[in-house]
Amino acid sequence: MVRWGYAVVALAAVLLNRIDPASTWWGLRNLTMAALFATLTLAVVMRSGGSREQLGFGPAGASTAHGRAQGIAVGAAVGLAAALSMAIVSALPTFLDGASPYGSSQSAFLGWTNYWLQVANVFCTGVIEDVVMVGAVVRLLTVVRRPAVEMYALSVSVEVGMHLYFGVPAVGIALVAAVSLALYRATGRLTPIVIGHIGYDLGNDLPLPAWALGLLLAATALASAIVASVCPSPARKADVHGRERRRLE
Repeated sequence: MVRWGYAVVALAAVLLNRIDPASTWWGLRNLTMAALFATLTLAVVMRSGGSREQLGFGPAGASTAHGRAQGIAVGAAVGLAAALSMAIVSALPTFLDGASPYGSSQSAFLGWTNYWLQVANVFCTGVIEDVVMVGAVVRLLTVVRRPAVEMYALSVSVEVGMHLYFGVPAVGIALVAAVSLALYRATGRLTPIVIGHIGYDLGNDLPLPAWALGLLLAATALASAIVASVCPSPARKADVHGRERRRLE
């Protein structure tokens, strides 16, 4: 049944790929592509001996106080890294003696004037950049026991390559790519990374100064990280309960 589901998603993605990008149906195409990449990534990870939880979707302890605070901290940190990356992308042309091709927002630069298409495009790129280029890269290279430096080299280089429409300033994307991968390797949480990335992209056009958005994300990440450090993790709880049980015995 699962295989038939994959086949239906793949067929829909192929058929919808023939739609005119100017059509409002292009948004449905992008959402279908996001579903295709997500399902294929999960299928490959599971075939390699992993699971949905190991990939980072709803791992053990995610619903605890510690897990929720950790998730918020990770998502806010990714959003902050994205904001800093785009600030670098916007500022670099100034140091290169050229006019900034980026302008005020990524959506304006890419011509995403229709909000529905903008949302669909953001979801598609968020899944590809995080589920595939962070989750899949780390899990699959871990299976074959490759060093962390190869994970960073592959993920960061592809992420930068996907943003070469910015020209040389695309190197600024290396920051958010490296931060996302580091947070994923440290916490095993993929859902907050995807949400943080998509949330930043969707909120990028809000009438809010860049410094104010960065300050808000930094404060959220710091406060949530402090809460997560105070709340006992499931593993720590189990260790405490185990020691207490042994003491009573």
